[in-house]
Amino acid sequence: MEGKNDYELEFILNINNRIIPLDVKKGKGRLNSILNFRLHNPTDVAIKVSKNNYGYDESNKILTIPFYYLPFLLDDIINDNFCY
Repeated sequence: MEGKNDYELEFILNINNRIIPLDVKKGKGRLNSILNFRLHNPTDVAIKVSKNNYGYDESNKILTIPFYYLPFLLDDIINDNFCY
């Protein structure tokens, strides 16, 4: 079956010359966009922002943060305190 695959990421961050895909989901969301991006662009970590609680998927190297935590994450990135 032939079909159309649409994948999109909201942001691609460059932190200390490392690329980090950041995907925002209005619900809990699936990881299709992040996983597809990383098939062609290996990265150390990817970030998903959603309704889910904080968590880290070690096998896929995906950090999940809830919506309310995004300003804190951005503050850590700006102040060079984001470790991955």
